[in-house]
Amino acid sequence: MTNEGIRQQIAGRVSSSWATATPIAVPNRVFEPPNDSSWAQYNILFGQPMEGELMGVGIRIGVIMFEVNVPVGDGARVLNILSDRAEAMFRYQDLNGVQTEEPYTETRGEVGGYYRAVTIIPFHTFVGE
Repeated sequence: MTNEGIRQQIAGRVSSSWATATPIAVPNRVFEPPNDSSWAQYNILFGQPMEGELMGVGIRIGVIMFEVNVPVGDGARVLNILSDRAEAMFRYQDLNGVQTEEPYTETRGEVGGYYRAVTIIPFHTFVGE
């Protein structure tokens, strides 16, 4: 699977599963964060493909970095509820060949007037098929 194929599968999952949660910043699109409400954004970090056991077929690994931002003062509860939703959205999913693994969340504290947590979702897929 190509990088673009991976991106499409992940973007589709976010679009179908997060649409009602908060506004979301999509990579390489203009986005103005709301002043008084939560929002999210994600980035895909592609790892180096590794040669597999079958000739011509390898494995590409990577991570999805899904950031949740809540206004400072909204409390940890809102941040945790949204982070839990991000974890559930990707936990052990098969996104048409992109296999996600167990996610985990790190709280980053205050960033630019928002309280931020980042959910990290490892994934792998086969390349060269």
